[in-house]
Amino acid sequence: MVENSSQVTRKRGRPRQHPISSLYHREAQGDVTEHILLADPLLPPALYAEIAPLPVPFAHYALTRLQKQLPHASDTQLQMRFLTALREARETAFEVLDDFVRNRHEPIAPELRLSTEWLLKELAAYDPQRTMPDSTFKNWQKRGLIRMEAWGKPQPSNAAAVLMIRMLDRQKEHIFPFTLAASEPDYWCYVKEYPTSSLDVLPISHVHLLPPSAVIWTPWAGACWGEQERWHLMGENEASLGAIRFAGTKMIRGERWWAVNWPTLTTWEPAIASWYQSFPGHHDRQVETLASLVLERLFLERVPGWMTQIPHMSCRLDAVAQPEKGTRPDGFIS
Repeated sequence: MVENSSQVTRKRGRPRQHPISSLYHREAQGDVTEHILLADPLLPPALYAEIAPLPVPFAHYALTRLQKQLPHASDTQLQMRFLTALREARETAFEVLDDFVRNRHEPIAPELRLSTEWLLKELAAYDPQRTMPDSTFKNWQKRGLIRMEAWGKPQPSNAAAVLMIRMLDRQKEHIFPFTLAASEPDYWCYVKEYPTSSLDVLPISHVHLLPPSAVIWTPWAGACWGEQERWHLMGENEASLGAIRFAGTKMIRGERWWAVNWPTLTTWEPAIASWYQSFPGHHDRQVETLASLVLERLFLERVPGWMTQIPHMSCRLDAVAQPEKGTRPDGFIS
């Protein structure tokens, strides 16, 4: 089992272990080798999007640590325990980071925006000994665990992932895999290419390969931090439910609009045909407004239904096997 990568490399001609999406391999068609997804029942590819914004190796490593602490629990029980804790950490991380991420390019003090100094302080706040040495941060950065946009500017979703692991694991050390490959996707998202398509998952870096009208969503509200992208944030006030979008966007007079036409939009939500008001000079703006409304309806009405297609989601949390009293080590989600 490879613990520090969700991918292995194979020569062409051998059968795929997990053909999650042909889109993930489309860019490599001219190469001698390509990446395939690692088959592991502890973290099946169907769950990759649900762990966002964690890179797959972060989640896999955390699950293997949890498995050692709960040796009698089934894979399903471990997954449910981990996902329940992860969802709480994800919401907290977004709430903690949001304002600072949005300020990250402002000419203000480092402690008022997402910066190396700010992240060091936050990591120390969740450390069991309330410390975060510069040497540890630099070591994590050298191992690829911390990714940077520029000098002194951590990449936002990666900063959230690192902070979430620190929230979840109360051990002082060894909470990450040894390395995180530069080719490892930041995180994965859910995809439906067409209304009749099956549910799929795809690295966030491969969204550009989708048809413009494909619908993408993620439980990670921080997806909206991307400056060259557009996401529709779901949730109000401090409650973040996630983000959803159409794959294609276009620039209209300095604004980023959805690149989806009216006939295609009606295939996602036939009911909107009765909402459209035909009068000159307002077609494009009306389609844009209705497209955002369709995304909200898809998220609120259909995403829970699509989520039931994900395997191993019916286990009750209270059924998780617990170790005998006094035998559980200090550490993961304790």
